Amino acid sequence: MTKKLRPDWEAIERAYRAGSVSVRSIAEAHDTSEGTIRSRAKAQGWQRDLTDQVRSATKDKISRNTSRTDSTQPDVREDAVVVEEASSARADVVMGQISRLSVW
Repeated sequence: MTKKLRPDWEAIERAYRAGSVSVRSIAEAHDTSEGTIRSRAKAQGWQRDLTDQVRSATKDKISRNTSRTDSTQPDVREDAVVVEEASSARADVVMGQISRLSVW
């Protein structure tokens, strides 16, 4: 009998907070249940409120006008990491679509 690995809750939280992927998709990617993620999110107060920030950062990356700010507040830095990761993933998708369309 194989032992099931524990989910990477930090990665799950980042994906959840980014708001760009459904909870069901996050659960499938991390081999856990949607209900478990929702329960932990509620218990720990995770908010799916970074979607607009991710969208804005994605647009900045596409237009190559990314600006960085330094902050001493831990929450802001954590949000910045989540936004950075999610916007990079979305920008990669958009740029891939643009390159496929240019070939077409």
